[in-house]
Amino acid sequence: DYIMKSGLLLSCLLLCFVVVVADEPSESDAEYVASFVSKLDSYVTWPSDRVAEGNGDLFVISAVGESIVLEKLRGLAGEKSAGGLKIKFRKVRLDLLPSNSHVLFIASDDPLYLEKILAQIKGTKTFTVSMGEGFARKGCMMNFFHENVGGEKKVKAEINVDAIKAESLSVKPALLKIASVMK
Repeated sequence: DYIMKSGLLLSCLLLCFVVVVADEPSESDAEYVASFVSKLDSYVTWPSDRVAEGNGDLFVISAVGESIVLEKLRGLAGEKSAGGLKIKFRKVRLDLLPSNSHVLFIASDDPLYLEKILAQIKGTKTFTVSMGEGFARKGCMMNFFHENVGGEKKVKAEINVDAIKAESLSVKPALLKIASVMK
């Protein structure tokens, strides 16, 4: 009886592990998302009164959580963004979220985690990006997700215009053309 229960528990744990691994983006998807995030300064306009690091010479991308995307973002540190600024990357903790980042990448698919993060950075004029199922509808400004297109999983993006406006940010129409718009 003990062996049977142990085997069942082990099977459940393995199944959970497989599900978690399946949700992690592929290497190429992670590169695509990181590359896109590094170009957001050419699509997003931040208010001139916002607190910024680097006297306007830096494009600051912070990330919270764990994902292969963070490795790709870290690899972009020191390079130039699409807007010509030097990219600064930093991994942050949930209890120490910065208020002077341009972008916060949220590497979690937990809606409660997202809710805590969004509450903490409210009013900081930080553009939020995630990869959680339906996170744009839950208040994240931009969310990447997988969609089956012709039998293949493709990375798609969705934008929450109301969340962007609530932080006094604006986006160029070109960004709205490449993503689904949530209101």
